[in-house]
Amino acid sequence: MNKCLLFVAAMLLTISTFAQKPAERKISVNGTAEIEVTPDEFYFIISLKEYMKGKTKVEITQLEKELIQAVVNAGVPKEDLNVQDLAGMSYTRRKKDAAELFTSKDFRLKLTQPNKLIAILDALDSEGVVSARLAQYTSSKMKEYRKKVRVMAFEAASEKALYLAEIAKQQLGEVLEIDETKSDQFPGLYSQVNANDFNLNKFIGLEQAAFTTIKIQATIQAVFAIR
Repeated sequence: MNKCLLFVAAMLLTISTFAQKPAERKISVNGTAEIEVTPDEFYFIISLKEYMKGKTKVEITQLEKELIQAVVNAGVPKEDLNVQDLAGMSYTRRKKDAAELFTSKDFRLKLTQPNKLIAILDALDSEGVVSARLAQYTSSKMKEYRKKVRVMAFEAASEKALYLAEIAKQQLGEVLEIDETKSDQFPGLYSQVNANDFNLNKFIGLEQAAFTTIKIQATIQAVFAIR
């Protein structure tokens, strides 16, 4: 009986202790940062297609060979030219009653100087070039830039928490939680450019891309203890 009473008393003491414990005091803030960087990697999609030259078909293997040579002649490593995907190959007929099948194939080309695309396309027979487009541009140092902007966002959150605590006449304590609520988004796709617009004067998109910056953003939510 005495043991039972002691156990109940201990439980009541524990509950009373928890009930008297003050609620955790904290402050939650967001910090946002943004930087702009100049892209140094440009990815183009080039579409080639077989065609008839008189009575002779110019096959996709020949067009691919010419494209590779044009890339190398422009001073671009041939490893930077890849087939977009095997599913990208398609076949069409010249006429409903014709036996010839015409194969098309997409290639992905990485350039650090986008205007080199002009020299590459000029070296090809325009009959075999269906289209080209700028699919994406980015920076080779993107990982470093992302880290930098996150650090800046956390520093902004810390600075905000500090002056808010001072306004409330409190002292800022340790960090309780850190959460990244927003990160940067990259530029999307570009419009397809007709094969007839490949001369330097008309292909304005390349000139614009060279001066387009990438905005890298980050938002950090941080929770600090206050006392």
